[in-house]
Amino acid sequence: DEIFSQADSILLEIDMEKDIVKRTFALAEKYHKPVYAVVSNMSIAIERRDFLRSVHCFICNQQEAGILFSENYDNFTPDEMLPVLHDKIRGAQIRRMVVTMGAQGAVFATLDGEEGYCPAKKVDVKDTTGAGDAFMAAVIFSTLHGFDPEKTLHYALCAGIAAISHEKTIHPGMSVSLIENIWKEYHL
Repeated sequence: DEIFSQADSILLEIDMEKDIVKRTFALAEKYHKPVYAVVSNMSIAIERRDFLRSVHCFICNQQEAGILFSENYDNFTPDEMLPVLHDKIRGAQIRRMVVTMGAQGAVFATLDGEEGYCPAKKVDVKDTTGAGDAFMAAVIFSTLHGFDPEKTLHYALCAGIAAISHEKTIHPGMSVSLIENIWKEYHL
């Protein structure tokens, strides 16, 4: 209770043990905390589609989105993915969803009808370890700071760039100012 009461948001791996997921949602609701969800085992997550209706934002990659919606999106472009995502989240009643598309960037859609695309930027990739975590953390940070969904996506892209542009798993200079410098460099 103490952790949830003092948190600004909750990040949950949706495919954790079911009782833990239920308890997490109960505590998040009790303390009015938004829940952001990611996945590592999509086959377990698809059994828990009902939980996805309770998340503030679900973040996954293109392949995971295909598994969730029982379709193959592997060769989709962002222009093809956007209307599909828009329709699928309506049917699934997922409030907000971000789908990362590797070198093509990322797309988002909300139940409110907002949708958008953030193209990837050409960068010198040193190590991709931690890029997804940096992206996800930036989505949470920027959402909590009131960024609109499109600006959130651009901000998350900058965090991903910061992560992949460094040779170590954790960029020692990872900070809001580093992300903002990347933002300025790419004129986002």
